[in-house]
This record gives sequence, structure tokens and C-alpha cells, in this order.
Amino acid sequence: MDERKLIDDICKAFGDKAEGLTVGERAEMLFSEGKVEEALVVLGEATLNGDADAQFRLGECYDDGVGVEKNEARAFELYEKAAKQGHAKAQCYLGYCYEYGLGVAENIAEAIKWYEESAKGDYFQAFCNLGCCYEDGVGVKANMSKAIEMYKRGAELGSAMAQYNLGNVYAFGKGVKVNDKLAVQYYEEAARCGIVEAQYNLGQHLYYGKGVEQDNDAAAYWFRQAAEQGDADAQYKMGYFYMNGISVDEDEEEAFKWYMAAAQQGDADSQFAVGLCYECGCGVEIDYSSAREWYERAAEQGHKEAKKAFKKLKKY
Repeated sequence: MDERKLIDDICKAFGDKAEGLTVGERAEMLFSEGKVEEALVVLGEATLNGDADAQFRLGECYDDGVGVEKNEARAFELYEKAAKQGHAKAQCYLGYCYEYGLGVAENIAEAIKWYEESAKGDYFQAFCNLGCCYEDGVGVKANMSKAIEMYKRGAELGSAMAQYNLGNVYAFGKGVKVNDKLAVQYYEEAARCGIVEAQYNLGQHLYYGKGVEQDNDAAAYWFRQAAEQGDADAQYKMGYFYMNGISVDEDEEEAFKWYMAAAQQGDADSQFAVGLCYECGCGVEIDYSSAREWYERAAEQGHKEAKKAFKKLKKY
């Protein structure tokens, strides 16, 4: 398939939108149209011609198994080629591969080196990753002040994870005084970008009125956002809200659904709640056998109330 013809076809289809785009970005247009095979051909040919952006994009395909069989070693090779040409995003991905041993032997020193190279190109996630390294003392001496500096720069450049990490910095007083107002600010920025942990933590601050005016409706909104992404803590909260009619219509069946979703992920409080629902017939038919099963699961995790409930129900 002729690469030039494909790119010309994209330009015709997207008009001015294709002007000034890299080969990788144009291939991305083909991906968005579901033309995976054509996109891979464009990337493959451009990669052979040494195009750094194409190398990076093709590396992502191998990393995620998009149109090709997932192959971390091949992804690493392509990231490395692009990184050595100064592709900032590829440099960050290469650092991540070295940090976690993806497609290459784990090498923290190399990870730091490539994160720093990526940061020179102002790639936002590189700052976040460096911040994590400084916070945890991974490959560098632990330095919370330096971590905060990195997180702030990453957040300024648009890293949602850096925003979330800054939320934690101020919520838990990591190297600074606790400042719930700032924590809420950063959690909200990250939450709006879809970071599930930030959505849950923002919901908690709104529910308890920490750093912001207490607001059950807003808390319910953010708990739901996180719950729908599969966060067990948020799913438990949604169960509690439905069971008690907090900012939603009281609905025992809906409460049971959310409790069960979290319980199946191993959340002890939710397992205990599911046991209670089965024992009392809240949102589900009474089933003492199932109640004992869920009480036992929670009890095995050290849940005190579940231990008492299981012991009591064993008598029947």
C-alpha cells in the first residue's frame, strides 16, 4: 500500500485538519476511522524511514496490542529509537519500561536518566514520574521538596496524576502543612480528567466538608463517577447512600448492587454489608447461608463486626 496515497487520502478526508500533522498523527486519524491496517502500514513505512513520531506510535501499538500481537520487547525497541532522536514522550515511556522492567531488564538509573531527558522537553508525565521517584526514594535520594517541585511543574503542564499527587501532598501533609482547601483544588482538577482516586477523595472531602463546604449532592456525583470506573471504596459509598437515601432516592436493591460490586473486589466493609443484606432481606431475599459466607469473608480480613455476626449466625 502506498504511504503517500494514504496520507493524501487523509488530507482529502479531513481537509485543513491534516495540515501540519506528523505521520503519526495522520495515522491516528486512520485509527479513529477504524482503518487499523492502513494506519499500521503508514507507521511501519515511516518507521523504516526513521520518523521518530511514527516509531513512538508504532511502539504504542505493540505495547497495547493494537492491530498487532502485544510485544513489550518490540515496543521497547521502538520507544528507544524514537527517544534517541529526542522524542520527549518516547523518552518518558522508555524510562517507564526501565523502571518496571517492561521489555527490558529493570534499571532504575536508566529510568531516571530518560525521565530527566523527557522533562527537558517539557513532557508533563516525566515530571510526575520524577516526583514519584523523589517521594519514594526510587533511584534517587528521597526528597519531598523536590518531589513537590516536580509535581507542580507536571501539574502546570497538564499531568492529571501530578495534580492528584499534589492533592495527596496537601491532604496528608507530605512535606507541607495540611491544607484541605488546596487538596480539594488539586483533586478536582484531577477528578475532572478522570483520575478515579481523585474522584473518590474529592467525594470524601465534599461529604465531610474538609476544605470545602459540605455538599452531599456533589459528593454523590463524584462517588458515582469513581464507582462507575470500578473503585471499590466509591462503590461502597454508593451502596451506603442508596441504603440511607443520601442525595438519592432510598433504594435497597440499588444499595445491594453497589455493595456486592465492592464486596466482589474484596472490600471488607462491603462484604459485611452484603452479609447484613442477606441476613435482613434488604434489597435481596433472606439467605442465611449467603449471609454467613459474606460475614466469613469479611471476618477473615479482620472485620470485627463481621466476626461477631458470623459467630452469631453460626448458631442458626
